[in-house]
Amino acid sequence: CLFYSPGARNGHWGSYSNTDNLSGYKFSGSGPGAGAAVRNDAASMDNETDGCDLETWVYPGFVGNSNEVGPHRGGNLNSALRNNEASISFVSCPI
Repeated sequence: CLFYSPGARNGHWGSYSNTDNLSGYKFSGSGPGAGAAVRNDAASMDNETDGCDLETWVYPGFVGNSNEVGPHRGGNLNSALRNNEASISFVSCPI
């Protein structure tokens, strides 16, 4: 999941599949960020999977600087990614 605000708060968006371009997706929920575009507007992320790392990238197609969190972890995006993310993928998943 990606969140509009730091600390995994306010508007949120999530998927259980790789998303090579976040354009066109909007945050859901209520309060700050609800209805805002996800691309280039997230401040934090959370990984709810049991065995995959979750990585968000600066550019579409999983390219450029990235932030990665392990299973059942989350945190604020670093300065290179905060309000500057364009794709998200699951990596290091067990077969």
